This record gives sequence, C-alpha cells and structure tokens, in this order.
Amino acid sequence: MGKKGSSTARKQRRGKVDQFSRPIPKRLYNNKKRTKGRQKQEVVKKHYHEMLERLKYIKGLIKQMVEEGEKLTDDNWIKVVRKYDDHKLIFDDYEKQLMFRYVR
Repeated sequence: MGKKGSSTARKQRRGKVDQFSRPIPKRLYNNKKRTKGRQKQEVVKKHYHEMLERLKYIKGLIKQMVEEGEKLTDDNWIKVVRKYDDHKLIFDDYEKQLMFRYVR
C-alpha cells in the first residue's frame, strides 16, 4: 500500500478525491465556466446595460420634476411625466413607484 496510499492521502488533502477515493468534480452542478464567446452572456450583459441606462434616464426625469416642483397624483402622473419624457417610454409598475416615491 506504500505509494498508492500516500498518493491517495495527498489527493484527499488537496481536495481532488473524497474519503472513498472517488474523484471530486471541479464544478458540481454543471455550471460551465464563463467564456468570452457565449451568446447567452452577451444577451444578459446587453439587457443589464439597457436596464441601467433606463434607470439613469428615469433618475434624470425625477430630478427635473423635483426641480420644477411638480406634484404627482394617480390622475395626473402620466401627463406630468410626458412633459419631461422625450423618448415616450412605457413605464412599468416599479418605475412608476420610483417616481411617486421621489416626486411629491
């Protein structure tokens, strides 16, 4: 058992094999290493940057409305926002809540 035992013990210390000498996979859940050319990564990255740009734009709208002293209500919010919105965006509930939180 000389060499074989010491080699197994060394592999166990380094985390290469378990207590029964079975190899331990580097990535247990098939989470593949991210590589530069993966299409899915590029799509996620694109959506992330679009979302950040949209939030920056909405932050700018909010800043303009606050500086002008606008008041938002459920009845007038779309009219007030359209006065400052050049891109004519369609706002979702989260973005609407942000506007109501900061523009009072």
